[in-house]
Amino acid sequence: MGDVVFAPLYQALLARGVRFRFFSPVTELVPEADGSAIRSVVVSRETGPEVYEPLTRIKGLPCFGSEPAAPAPPEHEELRRGEDFDQLVFAIPPGAARLVCGLLGAQRAGWWEMLDGIGTVATHAFSCG
Repeated sequence: MGDVVFAPLYQALLARGVRFRFFSPVTELVPEADGSAIRSVVVSRETGPEVYEPLTRIKGLPCFGSEPAAPAPPEHEELRRGEDFDQLVFAIPPGAARLVCGLLGAQRAGWWEMLDGIGTVATHAFSCG
């Protein structure tokens, strides 16, 4: 899936000037005081190299490697709306979302209701080597 779908998408976005930050998990979503938007996203940068190329060539095709970059001690960074991002895509798994939505849940109980109501679906995958 990653090599067939996400590698070409990654390459297309990279060619359009999109910057990627790998190994930077979200640790908190910070809402505006009035709850109208996400004010900032706190991330933990867990890798040393500023530039990381995730794709390697195997038989001429771009593929994601099997080993990530060597981790470094985490550093926290706050990305701000209007400066570092304009729009966000909430692509955090339901289990992890509860860990990063504490401030949202404290501000709006509906966040907890939404997260409690989201289910997951087991999937199966295999790889032919």
